[in-house]
Amino acid sequence: MAGNAIHDPCFQVPPERDEVVCDANPAAGSKGFVMKLTKPLPVVSAPPAQSPSPWILQLTDGSICEPFTGTRPAVNGEPAVWSCIKPGVPPSPRTNSLVTQVHPGKLWTADRFAESAASMGPPTERRRVEAEVVPIVKVWE
Repeated sequence: MAGNAIHDPCFQVPPERDEVVCDANPAAGSKGFVMKLTKPLPVVSAPPAQSPSPWILQLTDGSICEPFTGTRPAVNGEPAVWSCIKPGVPPSPRTNSLVTQVHPGKLWTADRFAESAASMGPPTERRRVEAEVVPIVKVWE
């Protein structure tokens, strides 16, 4: 956090422990900015083992999907993790979409929904929506 703005995610670039790079977006060609920390990051002996965890996705139709921060909409009771827009196309409910899950493999795929599929009401008023399973052409982890 800098001032009143949240910059998420930020990345440590070893060997630096007292600064991080924030607001980088390789899909948009943005290198981000360096944020000086008030105290160095703690030393981690060994990073925990993790399964693949995508940060930004590019779908076959050119949509770029970035992670939600804060409150996330839900589809079929499952939180949407990524918000997708098509670069160069004015945002609208017809062009925007949501991704709830990705499926790693030889060919990665994503469960994509129209933005209008997000439900905000009580569970009894929600309707089930089928995901469109779409190929992912590029993943940034």
